[in-house]
Parts: sequence; structure tokens; C-alpha cells
Amino acid sequence: MSHDNIVKAYLDTLGFDPNKSVLTIGGSNVAFHCDKFNTRILKNIEDVMGYEEGSALLKGWAMKTSFRELRKFLVDGPGAGIFSALDPRGRMEAQFEMFKVLAYGAVEIDSLSELGGTFRSRTSYLAEGWLENKSAWGWELRRGPACHDMCGHIAAAMCLAYGKPEGSYKVSESSCRTVGSEDCVFEAEGA
Repeated sequence: MSHDNIVKAYLDTLGFDPNKSVLTIGGSNVAFHCDKFNTRILKNIEDVMGYEEGSALLKGWAMKTSFRELRKFLVDGPGAGIFSALDPRGRMEAQFEMFKVLAYGAVEIDSLSELGGTFRSRTSYLAEGWLENKSAWGWELRRGPACHDMCGHIAAAMCLAYGKPEGSYKVSESSCRTVGSEDCVFEAEGA
């Protein structure tokens, strides 16, 4: 069974109610983000809270939200049969394909085990937005990685891939395009 089947099943749930301006996918209401706008929010959160606290807040909420919404479709909903038939790598690949549908960017697996893994993205949406704002508004390269939310999304994906409870993995970004790296690199480890 291919992880492509899970993406097709996910796309088959796409719905729009123009009378209520509600877009749904996987049984959840969703709102698409604007990478350039969200990087301005990121900058404000870090300016007010500081880098470490802002990062922890954004990672935590991304992990909780992704875990809840992906679980609703992949474990408790229409994708459950396909998802459960996949091995953990296939489950991660399926979720990363879903991330593309959600416009989070493409993520590749460098290494993966139940203890953790390393992942890479050349198109993480916050890095894309930051680099566009850098050009448009004269922002400087950052001193620290920007893709806090992707860390949370990957942590949630690891939990679901290995059938672990929410919060079982911590993910950090070891390099980021917003600090001049070629790729955004994420490292996951069991919490």
C-alpha cells in the first residue's frame, strides 16, 4: 500500500461552504496561511517574548494542533485503514505529502527510527516567507532558525508514525535557510 493513497483520501475530503466561507479537509476546518504575514507575526513574538520562549510557544502549538488534526484523519477517520497499513517510514512520508497539501513545504527524510530522525526542507514556508520579507523590507539574516512551527509539525508526525502519545518527540532545527544555510534541517529525538 502506498502513501500516495493517503494523500488521495485526504484530498477527497476537501470541502468548501461558500455561504459560511468555511474550507474543510480531513474533517477539520482549515485556514490557509500567508508565509510573509506569518513571518511578521513570528518576528513580533520573538521581539516580545524572546527567541527561546517564542520558539517554545510556536513549536508547542504547532505540535498540539498538528497532532490533533492529523490524528482526526489518520487514526480516527477516513485515512485510518490506509495509514495503519503503512510502516513508520511510509507514515512519515504520507504526512509529509499532506504537509505539501497544507502548503507547509516539502520535507525529506534523511534518517528515521523510533528514537528520532533527521529531516530536510528546501521549501519550509516560514523560511520562504522570511527570505521574501528580507528582500522586501530589508530584514537581515536571522541569528537563529525560524521554522519553529515545522519543528512542531514534525514532532506530531513522529508521534503518529510510531503510535506514541502527543509530546513524545522533541524537534529542533539545526540549520535554516533564514541564517544562510542551503536547507532547513530538523532533528527529532524521543522526549
